[in-house]
Amino acid sequence: MKRLIAIGLGSVLLSGCFQEMKAEDVLYEVFENGGSKDVSYTINMTSTDLDGAKTDMHEWYDGNGQSKRITYKNDEIIYEDVTNNDVSMTKDYENEVVTNNDYYGEERDAIGYVSPFEQVEELVRYYSGSFKAEVVGEETLLGRETTHLRLEVRPERDIGMISEINLWFDNKTWVVLKEQIKDGDRDFTREATSFELVNDFPDGTFEIENEEGFSEESFIDLFKPEPVTLKEASEQYQSDFLTFDESFIYDSGFIRPDPDIDNSYVLNLTFTDDRGEVFLYIEPEWRLVEIEGLEKKTEVRGQEALMVDETSLLTFNWQENGLQYFVEFTGDYSSEVAEEILSNMTFTSK
Repeated sequence: MKRLIAIGLGSVLLSGCFQEMKAEDVLYEVFENGGSKDVSYTINMTSTDLDGAKTDMHEWYDGNGQSKRITYKNDEIIYEDVTNNDVSMTKDYENEVVTNNDYYGEERDAIGYVSPFEQVEELVRYYSGSFKAEVVGEETLLGRETTHLRLEVRPERDIGMISEINLWFDNKTWVVLKEQIKDGDRDFTREATSFELVNDFPDGTFEIENEEGFSEESFIDLFKPEPVTLKEASEQYQSDFLTFDESFIYDSGFIRPDPDIDNSYVLNLTFTDDRGEVFLYIEPEWRLVEIEGLEKKTEVRGQEALMVDETSLLTFNWQENGLQYFVEFTGDYSSEVAEEILSNMTFTSK
């Protein structure tokens, strides 16, 4: 999920030769000079979902890793998210709970603050293998000059999922003011209704108050993976799931609650045989996983699937009976052998 030059966009970016550049060319010939990592601003983004519900996100960023976002649905506040120098927290107004996102805090400390420039950079880098990049032109949004960057899936990489991404980012700050995504037969648009650079924020901006007395929880405590045997996993999981036959030895596994679906769990299970190790990840069905444009369409157990078959990476991802499976083979396995192993999987029973 390299760099565009903020000075001279009109003369450099919009030339005919650049229009036909590949994403890799955009990365290395245009994204050269970097962008500011200390942009402080506030922005309001609005989108409408397929059911017609309007979502507004009012966001504040100080350019030093501190941020705040308040999310409204149909003008009713539903979430408040804050990341500051000490903690990352979410206030859920619908469920009346404040969650300390300890896990995300640790992750943030590891990767550091991601500036608007770096966000655009990483998106182009992530999709560069499967998408061609094109600078469409310049456009004025909210009185600011923006660059319209289009990422369009290459025909040979089209797997019926995300086919086109359009970004309009501010020429001076790299903040995305508008985005459009085509995902299958769905179109998603989010656009800024206000954008303002800010030199200083009032005290308390990047904090969450709990004056309502909502219950307080820890993300790590709520969703901490717990070790399980295969028998324990089959007993605790919400439904029967696929596992390997007796030729494989169960090595280890973990179970944790799914943070997005109530009363559901995620499984991470590891199996071995004399050829190597097989990692099995199971979660409730949602969508197939794209891995940096390496995936190819295939079929697993009669189901549409995505496969990555590279020198050091062999994975399969498919959905079956309401669950999603992601399997990675490490060792002496060919794709043909792996597909046969998957076809011989059987369901556990409680």
